[in-house]
Amino acid sequence: MTLPSLGWLIVFFLIPTFIVARIALCPHDPNVAMGIGRDATAVPQDAPVFQKAMERHTGKGTVLEKALPGDAGPMISLTVPRGEAWIISPAAVPADATVEIRVPKGAVADLSGVTWGPRTTLQKKGRGPLALGESRPHNLVDADAVWGWTFDSIRTAVDRDYPRIVWRTVWVSVASTVLCILLSIPIAYTMARASQRLRKTILILTIVPFWTSFIIRIFAWMQVLHTDGVLKQVLAFLRLVGPEDTLMYNMGAVLLVMVYTSLPFAILPLYAAAEKFDFSLMDAAQDLGATRFRSVLATFIPGIRSGILYATLMVLVPNLGCYVTSEVVGGTDCMLMGNRIKNCALDLHNLPHACALSLFLMIGVLIALLAIYLVVRLRGGREAVAEIARSAAENVG
Repeated sequence: MTLPSLGWLIVFFLIPTFIVARIALCPHDPNVAMGIGRDATAVPQDAPVFQKAMERHTGKGTVLEKALPGDAGPMISLTVPRGEAWIISPAAVPADATVEIRVPKGAVADLSGVTWGPRTTLQKKGRGPLALGESRPHNLVDADAVWGWTFDSIRTAVDRDYPRIVWRTVWVSVASTVLCILLSIPIAYTMARASQRLRKTILILTIVPFWTSFIIRIFAWMQVLHTDGVLKQVLAFLRLVGPEDTLMYNMGAVLLVMVYTSLPFAILPLYAAAEKFDFSLMDAAQDLGATRFRSVLATFIPGIRSGILYATLMVLVPNLGCYVTSEVVGGTDCMLMGNRIKNCALDLHNLPHACALSLFLMIGVLIALLAIYLVVRLRGGREAVAEIARSAAENVG
């Protein structure tokens, strides 16, 4: 392995893998939305650490009642001095506001009387305890939480529902890859043998979908597959589907849209390989009695195997982590690993669990890549040995 390739491997795979693994080994505190610290100090009001701290300050007479600053705008900043305990008077934090509070070690803050509006954020700094009531902010970031080590996220990642989700992810990714390859080979063959003008036209039609947003293309398919859409009406007119049947919210719709979005990534590398292919080999095979289809299987397909390999990687790897397609056109029974990771990170705010699932997915992709690499190297080594043996036989002869 050359030095540049080793550098790219470190930058694009090893460093992200290390970051994901490090977060996956962090404990998740359900009282902290980000869940990044074993010693997260934003705790419920009845937490022992808060109760003991308040008792100490009560004995010293350093408990003070404070009010949130009025008309502070979307950003409210508070700093509790060391050696004091602040009880914030009951107040309401407006929607989309951010409260930044610094509670150093030796200080205490009680925000249990504060009512948090939607999409509010609490940014806590310092190692002093801070109490929250039943009302919680939408986002809570404990900036000074200590990162601990635990395998809880790794253990909880082995859930009874996950084998079914993993199997669904693998089969739909492999099926979409195979369909893309089967559809792209005739297109690449046609482009390689077509005239210059027709070749440019097909190439432009292949690239045109990239001019629009990926999300817009998927939502366009929602209109196509909608119950009142043209496709459903045509199929109903032909009596291929019933009036109550739906074309969306099933794995068939997910597979169809995944093939559509991934097809250009398969066409381009196959066309690049087909353009370099020597089509005189097909003519020679046909002169020896092979049919046109047989000559394609015997000469063209092996001749573009490098393009097939690259197309497989460019389609399979992104589809394994894809979640937007199943989120939009799939239903509750179409959840993939990407959807589960997204739900853990954004909906459940359990970043360590999401990273644990991502780590498993990355390891699976790495194993697949290594398997393909070993197969290619082994086949290349056999071909090299056969070529050496053939040359030696010719020299002896």
